[in-house]
This record gives sequence, C-alpha cells and structure tokens, in this order.
Amino acid sequence: MNNILLLDWDSEFFKEAVGKIIGDFFIEKSNIADLKKEIDNKKVNILYYYQKLTYENLDVLIKNDFSLIDIEVDFVADLKKDSETNSEVVDFFTVKDKVDLVLLENQFVNLSVFSRFYKDRRFRESSANLYKKWFENSVSKKFCDYFFIILDGNIPKGFTTAKIIDSETVDLLLIFVDPKYRNEGIASKLINHNFGYFKKLNYKKCLSKTHLTNKPILNCYIKQGFKIQNIKQIFHYRK
Repeated sequence: MNNILLLDWDSEFFKEAVGKIIGDFFIEKSNIADLKKEIDNKKVNILYYYQKLTYENLDVLIKNDFSLIDIEVDFVADLKKDSETNSEVVDFFTVKDKVDLVLLENQFVNLSVFSRFYKDRRFRESSANLYKKWFENSVSKKFCDYFFIILDGNIPKGFTTAKIIDSETVDLLLIFVDPKYRNEGIASKLINHNFGYFKKLNYKKCLSKTHLTNKPILNCYIKQGFKIQNIKQIFHYRK
C-alpha cells in the first residue's frame, strides 16, 4: 500500500513523523489492517485523514483509534467581471514597516482557537505555537502569495492571506477581523477586494474552507457568493 504521504513541515514542528492519507482512500474493515502496517512501516506517529461526510465506517475508525476532530466545509466562488478592489485594503508587504507586528502575531494566535489542532486536546498546547509559525511564514511570504490588510493607523483591523493554486485558481487561506472592529463590514471588504484583485490578474475562481461550527464565516462566505463544494470529516490518529 502507498496511501500515506509524509508531511515534512508538520513532522519538523511536532518533532514526530506526521502523515496524511492521500487520494480517495476510504478506510474500512477490508483495508484497515494493511493501513496499520503502512503506518508502522513508515513509522508514522500522527496521521490526518479526511473523508466525505459519512458515518458508515465510523465503528472501524473508532475501534482503531481515529478521532473525529472536526467537519470542514470547502467553498468555491467564481470571480465575476464586476468584482471591485477596495481602497481601504492594502498589500501588507508594501506597508509592513508601518504595521504593529506584535499585535498582528497575536491576531494569528487568536485564530488558533478555531483550528482543528486546538479542538484536539492532544495538540491544544501546541496550537498557539503552530499559528506563530504560520505568522512567521506568512509575513516572510513562504506560506502565502497575497496578504491584504485593513489598518487603523498601525493597528490591523483585519486581514486575509491567499495562495496561488494554478493559473486559474487562488485559495483564500486565512481571514481575520479584530473583535474591536467587527460589525463594520471588514470581512466583506476584504473578500470583495480579493475577488477584484484576483479577477484583474485573470484568475477564474477562488477557493476557501472553514469549519461547520464557524457560523459567522459560513454566513459571510455564502453572502459574498461562495458556494459549498464539499463537506468533509477530519480525523486524527495518534499512536
């Protein structure tokens, strides 16, 4: 079997071998023994598994120490011709020296409490450091290609990061609005700016994802024209 991809970045961060199940592999009684052999052969200690929303194999997963951590909603939006950029939104990399980076790092850390790693009690203590690393790799442009921000002086009111998938597709990775500035339409301004900016660069669609329990972002995405593409269960396995 060759259904597990080893994840170098995650393995380095957690100081353990981390992998994820790839492709459309579906865990069931007939293949769980072979999968466990592959886990042992590749010396994997932590394994991520995503599957489409179903409960037909839940008994197999539970018996073999897979924990259901979250339910993820995948979105896609077609970039329309009338998408416009917003003058309040600026490119982070052009104003980086003017931004309160300590506060921005804290905002990244605040996002960690919504992550699947925070929801998994075995990773909860590591989740804040994980998002600090995400911050470092975002401001250095390692984790993202686009980073847009709305400022109040040097204070980030909200931001988004995005990454190029291919010549037609961009993935909106993160969106955050500081609680002090909520109910000002910040999220809508950021999303619309991303749409307008990407459209000018001839991208055709924008992807994003969030968790089923994140009702404010779910509502915001749907309001801004995102369509639900897929709903997946996220399982973690740890020896």
